[in-house]
Amino acid sequence: KLKGFTKKEDIMASWDFIAQDQKYLPDYQGKSKEWVEFERDLEIYRLHQKIRHEKKGRQITWQSVDMDIYAQLHQQYPEITTTSIRTIVTRTAERLGEK
Repeated sequence: KLKGFTKKEDIMASWDFIAQDQKYLPDYQGKSKEWVEFERDLEIYRLHQKIRHEKKGRQITWQSVDMDIYAQLHQQYPEITTTSIRTIVTRTAERLGEK
């Protein structure tokens, strides 16, 4: 608790505890970093949602959806792999608050 006589040194000495404690707050969002690959990530995420919706009711696997995305976007984004697609989809869903 901050008091009128709390010094910067007191806060700095307790900062590790404060940072750890913050993570358990319900509205904690972590660091606010610029989303560098936002356009790419959003395009991959939307394509993922579209493919899953189109194949709804059929037996689908994550790998088949990732391969479809890779086939459609590897020319535009040569750095992506099927593994990075899965990571991008998961991270984007979390960032958009859908998970």
